[in-house]
Amino acid sequence: MIYALIVAAGKGVRVGGDIPKQFLSCANEPILVRTIKAFQNNKNIDRIIVVTSAPYMALVNDYVKSFNLNKVSDVVLGASTRQLSVFNGLKCIAKKEASEEDYVLIHDGARPLVKDAIIDRNCNALKNHECVCTVIKNPNTTYFSKDGAKIDSIMNRDQLYFAQTPQSFRFKTIFELHKNAYQNNIIDSTDDAQLAQIAQKEIFLVEGSNDNIKITAKEDIKIAEAILKGE
Repeated sequence: MIYALIVAAGKGVRVGGDIPKQFLSCANEPILVRTIKAFQNNKNIDRIIVVTSAPYMALVNDYVKSFNLNKVSDVVLGASTRQLSVFNGLKCIAKKEASEEDYVLIHDGARPLVKDAIIDRNCNALKNHECVCTVIKNPNTTYFSKDGAKIDSIMNRDQLYFAQTPQSFRFKTIFELHKNAYQNNIIDSTDDAQLAQIAQKEIFLVEGSNDNIKITAKEDIKIAEAILKGE
């Protein structure tokens, strides 16, 4: 079984306004719906779990019905941090008696342009690896500064990558990592790959896309709409 766990519990304060970014419209469709559809339409994905905040549980359930998102098996209540929200989603999967052969792709609800090929690459990589991270190469010269006022060193951009999602795992592996983190009072890691790195797991890379943007500002919606027009 291959699960997609869509994290949509954030407040999206950087976009502005009272509505979290994942519920705003992009090309006349809610951003979250576009994100879910990417996994709904992928042949490898069996079930989708959506994690969201309490005020939007009913709306997400309405999306599931209105847009016929029949791979969504559960809409789960989120928590105070992204890490804890993912943990809630993983606990939901655990209740389904997930086996050693089960995989989970963890994806940002506000990253609606993920391509079918990226999802495929993650699924294929999991056949041989426990932990997989979607990345793109850093095209720019990158400086390191300790104080933010002067350059201390120039990084080798050939060794630098930008992280995207999905970040994908064998279910048993990532569930144990989350349980261990919680027991050790780690509750606010920036992403799931960080938990794997803390546990000294090997994290393998798969190629993402420059189009696989995360909506973090209103301008990003315009960029996403321009990308969609060009497809």
